[in-house]
Amino acid sequence: MNLSTKNMVCAVVVAFCLVGCVYDIVLVPPDSGLPEEIYATPQLLNRYRISNVGIFRFTEPPYAPGMGRTAAQDLYEELLRNEVVNVTLELDVSDMPMENLIDIARAKDYDVIITGDLLYYFEGSLHLPSRVDERMRVIHVATNVTLWYAKAVEIEPPTRSTDYFIMESPGEPAPAARALMKKNAEKFCKMLLNSPLQKFSAPAVAPAKHGGDAKRTAAAQQPRAAQKALEEQRLREERLREEAKARRERAERERFLNEHIHFELDQSRLLPEAKVILKRKAKWLTAHPRVSAIIAGHCDERGTYEGNIALGGRRARSAKSYLVDLGIAHERLTTVSYGAEMPLDAGHNENAWAKNRRAQFVIE
Repeated sequence: MNLSTKNMVCAVVVAFCLVGCVYDIVLVPPDSGLPEEIYATPQLLNRYRISNVGIFRFTEPPYAPGMGRTAAQDLYEELLRNEVVNVTLELDVSDMPMENLIDIARAKDYDVIITGDLLYYFEGSLHLPSRVDERMRVIHVATNVTLWYAKAVEIEPPTRSTDYFIMESPGEPAPAARALMKKNAEKFCKMLLNSPLQKFSAPAVAPAKHGGDAKRTAAAQQPRAAQKALEEQRLREERLREEAKARRERAERERFLNEHIHFELDQSRLLPEAKVILKRKAKWLTAHPRVSAIIAGHCDERGTYEGNIALGGRRARSAKSYLVDLGIAHERLTTVSYGAEMPLDAGHNENAWAKNRRAQFVIE
């Protein structure tokens, strides 16, 4: 084989390699399909395209603020794009327990509502994939029955660098997590509109005529079992939320009682840090309008009995005046002075005296 023939063969091989690499680059990715996990589905014909649908924002992890609103917005736009016209986006509702959402939906005449949770949100890089996990629930308002309950997961890795023999293409970072949220919205929308549709009337169950219908009866009971499991899960979640709320209430009450404000020697004026604490107390009192409080003024052991009683009274009144300026009714606040009679620290040094120069709160 002469030199020119060898060169031609090499050129053909290189061209084949380059064409193959270019072909791989421009391939269109496959369709995203349906959500990866579908826990509950309706059994009858639906009418989403003519129903009045309300979409509420998704809950979100604390490290992804605002993304729950974005998830709801993406689903809303995808439904509009698929000609679901009677859909309303409800982004201003912050109280998210299901009972509250159902009450709002009934007041606004929604047939179904859609809400969900942004479970995981990770922005990838040149080395790590992006990932978004979302869960969506569709509830029939009139019956409070969950029609759809599903989870969609999108994971997209970064593009690796490619060696073309004569050159190397740089890699690309993983797609933005925001783009993955749109893909999840497409999955949810396809599930709602392209799966067997739901009719919003309760089906009449005909009695079985033959013993051989037992299998069909058992199959019909499976959706009810799934709905029962979902309802049990909802009740568990509600109970956990109530327990968390009760723990938070107890912690805030304890903080109100145990966070004292302190004063400089022989002074009753409020220090900046004392004003910060009093603002927190005013917020708690505003949230509990039936609560009244006693503000007790205290002093360190130095000074006369009469002088300390008077100074403790001025300190308590100074705290009360500031709370009244913040909007707390003065009749809810009572002041008292104990002077130096009830020290927090029995020591006889500057550290102990600083702790004892205080005003503290007691709930009546």
